[in-house]
Amino acid sequence: PGFNHSIQLSARYFFVSDAITNKFALDYFNNKFITTERKDGVTKNLSSINKLGLGFNSEIQYSSYKDTIFGLKRSLFSIAIRSIYHVNGRLSRDAFELYFRGNKSYAGKKANLSDFLFNQIAYQQLNFTFGHEYKINLNKFGWSAGLSLNKGQDFNLIKAKRAYIFTAENGEFINLDADIDLNRSDSSANTLLSWKGTGASIDGLFYWKNKKNNKLTIYVSNAGFIKWNNSSAFVHADTSIQFEGIDVSDIFLLGDTIRDPISIDSSLVEPYLTTRLKKSHLTKLPGKIGLNYLYNLKTDKLTIEAGINYFLFADANLLETLRLIYAIQGNQRIGLIATYGSYSGFRAGLSLSTTLFKRWQLILESDCLSSTFSPNGMAQGAFVSLSAHF
Repeated sequence: PGFNHSIQLSARYFFVSDAITNKFALDYFNNKFITTERKDGVTKNLSSINKLGLGFNSEIQYSSYKDTIFGLKRSLFSIAIRSIYHVNGRLSRDAFELYFRGNKSYAGKKANLSDFLFNQIAYQQLNFTFGHEYKINLNKFGWSAGLSLNKGQDFNLIKAKRAYIFTAENGEFINLDADIDLNRSDSSANTLLSWKGTGASIDGLFYWKNKKNNKLTIYVSNAGFIKWNNSSAFVHADTSIQFEGIDVSDIFLLGDTIRDPISIDSSLVEPYLTTRLKKSHLTKLPGKIGLNYLYNLKTDKLTIEAGINYFLFADANLLETLRLIYAIQGNQRIGLIATYGSYSGFRAGLSLSTTLFKRWQLILESDCLSSTFSPNGMAQGAFVSLSAHF
C-alpha cells in the first residue's frame, strides 16, 4: 500500500530425480571421483525408465503500478531480464549401469538403452508484461499478458528411440543396434553473450478473488520457442554395426588417441552416421501451465493453497503442491510446503517471507528440505527473492 514501483531480484535452483541421488549428482557435476558406494545408492532406485530435471533461473524485474494505463484503471507494467538454464533427461537401468560401471557384467548379454533422452538448453529473455485489475460487485478480477524476446545461448539434444548393445561373452566384439538423433547449437564459444538463436515466449494469467479474499489463479508461463541458426548440427544414426576394436600399427602413437575424446568429426565415427547436416533447428521451451486456489482459513492469519502445474515440453509428470501459510505478525509469514510429481515423488519444505525496513521484502523458500537432508535424498532446490518498493 502506498508504493507505486518495485525492483525485484530473484533466483531459483532445482535438481529432482526419481533415481539419481543428491550425493551422486553433486559428485558428477563437480567432476569428482564417483565411488562404488555412490553408484550403489543410485542402482537400488533404478526402474526400467528413470527421469531427472535440473534448472537454474535468475531474474531482475522492474514493475510500475498506475491508476490508469491505456485508459484502464488499476493497471501495471513490468520489464524483466532473465537467464534460464534447463536440463531434463530420461534413461534406462542398463544405460546407467553401462555408462558408469562398464560392460563387464554384460558379457554375453544385450543392454537395452532405448528411450534415452538428454535435453539441455541455456537462454536469456527480455520480457514485457501488462496487467489490469477490475471489480464486479464484491469480486476482484485481474489479468496480465507478457511477451518475451529469447536469445539462445546453447542447446544440446540427444534422443535414442532404439539402442541395444550386445557384448560378446569372450569380449571379442560389441554389436550396436541404434536409431539416434543428435541436435546441437553452433559449437563456437558458449558464453553469456553468445547469440546462437532467436525466439519468443508468451505469459498469461487470470485470477478471481471473492469478498473473503479467496483466490483462484490460472496461468501459463514461458510458452515459446527458439530457432537456432543454420550453423547448428543435426546428426542421425540408424545402423547396426559390429565393433571389434581399433587397429593400432604403432603403439607409441596411441597417446593422442586415448587422450583426445572421439567426436562426431572422427573418422572412426563417420562411417556409422546416416545423416549429418548443418541446419537451423526449432526448440520448444520448457514452459508451464497451472492452476492455484488459495483459501483463507482465518482471514489475514492462516491460508491454505493447493495447486497443480505441468512442465511443457520437458518430459515431466504433473506436479501437485499444497501450502499452509501462517502470518506470525505484520508481514512476516512462514509456510509449510508439500509437493508430489514433476521428476520425483513426495517432498516437503518451508517458506519464509518478511518485510525489512518497511520498503524491502525478502522471500526464502525450498520445497525439497525433506530430500536435501535425507541421506538418500533425490531432490534439492531453493528460491530467493529480494524486492524494494518505492
